[in-house]
Amino acid sequence: MRLPISRAAVYRLAGRLAARTVSTADPRRLVVVKPDHLGDVLLASPALHALRRHFPDASVTLAVGPRSAEIARRLPDVDRVVVVPFPGLDPATQPGVVARWALLARVARRWRGSFDVGVLLRDDFYWGAMLLAAAGIPRRIGTAFPHCAPFLTQTAPPARHVSAAAQHLQVVALLTGGGPLPMHWTPGQSLRVAPRDASREAAQARQQAGLPATEPYLLLHPGAGAPVKLWTAEHWAAVLRTLRARLGLRTLLVAGSNEQHLIAPILRQGGGAALPLSTAPGLDLLAALMRDARLVLGVDSGPLHLAVALDVPSVRLYGPVDPRVYGPWGDPERHRWVASRMLCAPCDRLHWDALQLPWHPCVKRLPPGAVAEAALAALASSAERSR
Repeated sequence: MRLPISRAAVYRLAGRLAARTVSTADPRRLVVVKPDHLGDVLLASPALHALRRHFPDASVTLAVGPRSAEIARRLPDVDRVVVVPFPGLDPATQPGVVARWALLARVARRWRGSFDVGVLLRDDFYWGAMLLAAAGIPRRIGTAFPHCAPFLTQTAPPARHVSAAAQHLQVVALLTGGGPLPMHWTPGQSLRVAPRDASREAAQARQQAGLPATEPYLLLHPGAGAPVKLWTAEHWAAVLRTLRARLGLRTLLVAGSNEQHLIAPILRQGGGAALPLSTAPGLDLLAALMRDARLVLGVDSGPLHLAVALDVPSVRLYGPVDPRVYGPWGDPERHRWVASRMLCAPCDRLHWDALQLPWHPCVKRLPPGAVAEAALAALASSAERSR
């Protein structure tokens, strides 16, 4: 007779077999598991800063995936970065079952005896929770997600419709203690990043694009990791023409190496309001170009979180992703968003094949007028603050 056994039951059983000794001593060697991409890693930076502030003598190791190694090395509150090819995050590169658990065994063996606290900063990443337990880390904290909780020694309650940055702060509060933490951005909980100086390269890049050194400009990064997040070239061009007419500012177009095809259509329809960067900028050059810009525009993407971390006024677009969770963690007057009003949004589903994509126009239907008005409001708030 075959007994139905749920995956959750299997995880609970495995979790009971894991060591659950909890030390009350201050941690000396922490590892923080953050398997996500650029923007998600930046949203974890306030939590990392809280750990550094409360445990200044502890060593903080940040474990990230290959795509996030560069931004992880620019976080000021991290002592060491380790790169792990975490499985399960990209459906296109999903490893097989055997490879997935062989990887866990190898990393757990490498980590054994190296850390006294493990922090999981992705609430549903059960592979990461199992890794912390398999590595024998005595104290393991995270969110009480059903598939993760059995492998953790302390958990924070899950929160709906709350910023990921706030959720991460709730998790590390299990270590740092203190009173109630903010559910919304406050000035003392900003994103933190320390890019390397690329001001000279930025000046050269602007000159090559046709922007004089003294001319103020806007910056548009139209790309994103998922095609469903993209806006149309026609709409972007309309916004840039409006801002050029209202403010007299031209816009520098930048895109990643896999997004260069997005620039030409905007440029053709921009009516002289836009100028293209000739090559895809690296992280430090992108940060330098953003710092010199009056405003950064884009869709829901990692580079827009970078603009917030640098506190450059920004406007971004949302469709399938909930802006309450993954929106800008910064001054809401300076960092604004325009979200789809379709009944199905946000659905939190990003991966659609080419035939399905036209049936999910949540971002494409956003009106250019609303985006232009948000940009003008963010700029006006910035000007008011600088007086």
